[in-house]
Amino acid sequence: MKEIIFGIALSFGGSAELIWHEGSPATNNTEEWVEFSTKIGVRAGYNVKKISMGLEGEDFAYYQRKIPSAFIAVGTGLSYAHHHP
Repeated sequence: MKEIIFGIALSFGGSAELIWHEGSPATNNTEEWVEFSTKIGVRAGYNVKKISMGLEGEDFAYYQRKIPSAFIAVGTGLSYAHHHP
């Protein structure tokens, strides 16, 4: 990232500074809790789908640093994606 930023600045005769603000850590689901939450969802009559987790940064991940857990998404499957106005 530094190489790109400084290279672009240099190509225009300028300078650059990179200030990095670290965000939330990536979620890290524990398989045991993924299985548990899946069983509970099925038992409650929900259509449970396993989704692939990428490197989502989420405040919940701070809890996961301390205790084994699973971050799950609950929705209707009929509406807009997350964070839609």
